[in-house]
Amino acid sequence: MSVEERHLITGTWFIICCDVCGTVLSEHMNTPWGARDRTLAVCHLQAIGWTDHGTNGEKEICSHCEKPVAQENAEDLDGMHTYKESQTKENGVSNWTQGPLLGFDLETTGTDPRADVPVSFSFVFYDGGVKTHVVGGIINPEIEIPDTAIAVHGITNERAIQEGRDLKKAIAEITDTLIASSKANIPVVGMNVSFDLKMIDCLSRKFFGESLSERGFTGPVLDVLVIDRFYDKYRKGARKLIDLCAHYGVSNAEALHDAQNDVEACIAVLLKQCVKYPEMVSMGLNALHLSQQGWHRDWAENFSKYLISKGKDGLSESDLSWPLGLIGHQSIVGEQGRF
Repeated sequence: MSVEERHLITGTWFIICCDVCGTVLSEHMNTPWGARDRTLAVCHLQAIGWTDHGTNGEKEICSHCEKPVAQENAEDLDGMHTYKESQTKENGVSNWTQGPLLGFDLETTGTDPRADVPVSFSFVFYDGGVKTHVVGGIINPEIEIPDTAIAVHGITNERAIQEGRDLKKAIAEITDTLIASSKANIPVVGMNVSFDLKMIDCLSRKFFGESLSERGFTGPVLDVLVIDRFYDKYRKGARKLIDLCAHYGVSNAEALHDAQNDVEACIAVLLKQCVKYPEMVSMGLNALHLSQQGWHRDWAENFSKYLISKGKDGLSESDLSWPLGLIGHQSIVGEQGRF
């Protein structure tokens, strides 16, 4: 048998072929979460448009040409690139915090998801509350990074040009990861993550002609800011990520405004929130996702009324929507101090 490896941002896919006729005997995947059960593999396969042909490629006779397959190669594959049953049922766990989580964050050129673009990104994969894998890097935004943004995240125009990956390719990687995660019902976690998702949604339309939703993204999404606003709505003071870290006792917040550090701080805050508000866990992922839609709208409508009372413009329908909305309306994400 011959083995072709396709390296994706979400894992490595192994295509096992007959050496005689080239027939694909099996396709399977190792994910950043480790060797998980078949459900996640099939979800990922469907998300990227390939066809599932089998389990682990451990076939002695090719089903097409009926020629024997080299058994020693099959033995080499066994144990290296095979699945084992997950310790918990995939996304049916009673405590979803013990399943996979995907932390996500962008550093950007500014605070308008319609016009600004990422200058770096980070995906941090967790399983059982433990970090297992990190993917990310600098992106060449192909527009000038303002000094105000550089002052926040420290990525200069020179560095972005020299070290940054191609913008369109980076957006393709990011969208593929988000969509694959959604197909597998793995929650995307972030701080004011609606900002990040709306920016990627806008760029998905620009580069690929379809929104994230049109391409299959439905969540679940877990936003530590939306959760904090709902459960502790009367607490005074700022609610930036550094403030949430202080409030929930997260100590690794010294180097925020680096995408990976921000993601890890968000996951830590989320797990603290789950301890403080255990109903977040018991209601399940999908119910929690839907609840946040209402929580955010309630907050946004009240905030819009406050702005109007001060003689300012109210919020647009896009601002009322969470986690995705109507790109093309005036946005208030700058109120959150995001870059």
